[in-house]
Amino acid sequence: MASIERTAYPRFTQQFSDQELGARFGPTIEEAALVLRQSTSDAERLTFLVMLKLWQALG
Repeated sequence: MASIERTAYPRFTQQFSDQELGARFGPTIEEAALVLRQSTSDAERLTFLVMLKLWQALG
């Protein structure tokens, strides 16, 4: 199996501080409203939000 460095999957190359995580991955008001409209349970909301923010960051 190929190492992660040799795959086509995007990944983060740096570690983020707590402040950077909050600034970069904290939901905006519009994103929070979208998550509330599109999901019904807490687990769905968390999953939706994590996938949304990762898609925005990694493309």
